[in-house]
Amino acid sequence: MNRQPAPHAELLPGTPWHTVERILQSRAGVEERLAEVGPRVVRDYMPDQHREFFAMLPSIVIGAVAPDGQVWATLRAGQPGFLQSPNPYLLEVASPRDADDPADSGMEDGNAIALLGLDPMTRRRNRLNGTVRRDDARGFGVTVGQSFGNCPQYIQKREFVVTRDPATPGTVAPQILTALDARARTLIRHADSFFVATYVDLPGGRQVDVS
Repeated sequence: MNRQPAPHAELLPGTPWHTVERILQSRAGVEERLAEVGPRVVRDYMPDQHREFFAMLPSIVIGAVAPDGQVWATLRAGQPGFLQSPNPYLLEVASPRDADDPADSGMEDGNAIALLGLDPMTRRRNRLNGTVRRDDARGFGVTVGQSFGNCPQYIQKREFVVTRDPATPGTVAPQILTALDARARTLIRHADSFFVATYVDLPGGRQVDVS
């Protein structure tokens, strides 16, 4: 995978968007609209509605960058309540370290991280980008850099079914491929959803997104 650094990426005054995001918005024809909306919907804290939303979720999508620069989108699960917000500037994630998850090495204290909370029954989704705060292997916190909601477009409504206790380690070992085999291609072809993580290094530090 070719990971080229974004050219001259920097945050633009008065908006939450960096230069590369503005280029993509311009190509999509939404630059002016998002320049107006962005400062109103992207916050540096979580509103109470978002804090309560995260606390009821049984899973969270995470975007993290490994030490080798590879960016990963992964998912962690738990009983509702494993996500807690003690104040509007912090989200705590009660999820232990997982050596089988390649994204785990990117969840060290001080690292940039992105979270996506999704309720497939209501199609609500809220996002949080910030910085990892970790004291031990039992879980970690995320201090808020950006907090915002997303529209439900493209989200497939479905029921969430728990098949085992999320605290019980999985019995299936991770599979590492150098190329997509027939089974992987079939899985991708029939999927109606996927998650992607990206990052950019800005003058003020790294920013990760997951969607």
